[in-house]
Amino acid sequence: MSFETGYSPQVRSAKLHVLAESQGLGTESTLVPFGDGSVLLNRGTIAALAGREYFGLGEILLLASQHNIQEATLFYDDDFQAALAARRVQALRPGIDIRVVCGRESSRAVSAPVLIAGSDSPMPDGFTELCSRCDVKPVFEHGVWRGEVLGLEVVRVSNSDFRVGIGQLDQETSALLYADHPVSERLVAAVAEVRKHRYRGVTGTHPLTILARERWLRTDLVADPSQVGLAELVSVEPAVERLDLRSSVPAPAVGTSEDGESVLVVCSVGVDVELVPSVADLVLRERPDRVVIALPARDVLPSVERTISWLSVPVKILGLEVSWL
Repeated sequence: MSFETGYSPQVRSAKLHVLAESQGLGTESTLVPFGDGSVLLNRGTIAALAGREYFGLGEILLLASQHNIQEATLFYDDDFQAALAARRVQALRPGIDIRVVCGRESSRAVSAPVLIAGSDSPMPDGFTELCSRCDVKPVFEHGVWRGEVLGLEVVRVSNSDFRVGIGQLDQETSALLYADHPVSERLVAAVAEVRKHRYRGVTGTHPLTILARERWLRTDLVADPSQVGLAELVSVEPAVERLDLRSSVPAPAVGTSEDGESVLVVCSVGVDVELVPSVADLVLRERPDRVVIALPARDVLPSVERTISWLSVPVKILGLEVSWL
């Protein structure tokens, strides 16, 4: 039987059975939905074949936590995804085996290199003055200087040009329609538009109110780190680059406690299945003494708490009062 001729649920289920059997894992199991992948639950263990549209590790951790399972084997067809998962499990407690598929067999995945924090490149001439004048926070992430207001990007440096707008699409439109307007004038207008929809006590579902809330929460904590028991807090680069305003990526910051402990604070909103894999990458990069997961109080759910417990470092979840209602 060739497994490369189709990716129907039946084919992927059959493939997983063969792979699990080759590792001595039980195949008389319960088949459960797993995106476009396949999962077998058997006697307190999980065997899973990650789908093409998912990294898979976050979903498996959530599933294992829901079923109180301590061991899992996750098979990947894609070498790159397998390498990412193999790196991330280094920051988790033992029990997760990452394997890469080759035909009807598999081998243990080789870990991707640990992330290295990028050093800030020199800020372009005039960018500090522009941000200061318009009450915008300069941020350097993934090789790009940006300016943010309450977690939303309103200006970006591109080839020494300052592209103004709320996100990249708005920046491209602004460059075409308002190129003859002064940059500072356009930036003031963008800042005003963000603040019209982003303020303490705001309600509603306007896009500028609900987008990138994890970064809004991080902005609030950096301004008042006492909310997480710290005297100071500094934003650091996320583990994964955000591709657009709609992308939700856990927003990290680092600080030091009164006892001199290094603390990694990671802000998230809602139930994000990629939270633990992202935190794992950040733990490997930042090497903190402990981790604080900052969430809106209503998002501190049992499923989130159980999944967080997979991390191998001391970790605490804080449910916080947030600016929006």
